[in-house]
Amino acid sequence: MPNYPATPFPPRKIIPYEDLLIIIGVDGEIAKIDCKTLEQKGGFVKPFPSPIEDATIVDNKMIATWVLPELSLARMASLPLNKEFTNGIDMSLLRVKQNKRGQDVPVAGAEWSHSLSAEPLGITSHDGLICFVNYNRGVYCIDSQSKEIWRVKEIEWLSQKHIEDASVIHAVTTGPHPTIKNQQCIWLWGHGSGWVALEWATGEIIAQGNLENKGILDQVRTDQNGGWLIGFKSGEIIRWDPKNNSEDIIEGGPFCDAVFSKRGWDIIGWREDITWNEHQVSRTARKDLGVCFFNHELNGLLVLKNTGEWVAFSHSK
Repeated sequence: MPNYPATPFPPRKIIPYEDLLIIIGVDGEIAKIDCKTLEQKGGFVKPFPSPIEDATIVDNKMIATWVLPELSLARMASLPLNKEFTNGIDMSLLRVKQNKRGQDVPVAGAEWSHSLSAEPLGITSHDGLICFVNYNRGVYCIDSQSKEIWRVKEIEWLSQKHIEDASVIHAVTTGPHPTIKNQQCIWLWGHGSGWVALEWATGEIIAQGNLENKGILDQVRTDQNGGWLIGFKSGEIIRWDPKNNSEDIIEGGPFCDAVFSKRGWDIIGWREDITWNEHQVSRTARKDLGVCFFNHELNGLLVLKNTGEWVAFSHSK
């Protein structure tokens, strides 16, 4: 494998976009890199002086959320991907503007930037629509111009008594519709591993339930064929098949990322690479911590480490 250049900052998330990868750093940095050479395209910036909680791409824009608890600030903004990203103000100036003048500071370079009344808990997109959830404020759907399409009140979850705050939404994702083939819907996942599926067009609840295995949700991924991989903070990894109402479980988490391939589930576990299919679980230890996957067109599945370095996934050959 070529010696690809490291990312310019410790990474948190990768979002593929056309022939680029949008790299988001742990402190809110953003950069574009070429998806073939993995070389940086231009510099990197911080549009707002806080970490990016989550982000999604729709209509050639990155819709992202920023949270700054010490100043009780939360933002959502749209950054056009056909323009260069812009540096925002630093923390000291933001603190002055907020504390002395009460000014609402937008995210730099944004087409639109809104203050949020509560902490954003997750965001996803599909076919030009964006769904996001704010803490104790319900579920919202907007378009890429920030026009509201619908909103629903807080979800009434099925009973979950095994942990406190089990019904607080932990993840918002797009996945296969539970009853209509070749159609996508919104999946909300609660802190206590309950789930609710919503129609994209209306926000109507399609189905809901709880996993049989109980735990505190950490990660969730879909194989886009109806199956799911769920990670608990305690380290258990659940493979859930809703069609057959079956759950299999292994240890190895909390996991950082997972993708479904012809090998089965490829998983960045805690200091190990894991491949889990119907026949076996393969494990290879690693000294470092992986953050996320990227499937390179020439060199197969790569792992981006927390140091910003790229390495091959152990089971990709």
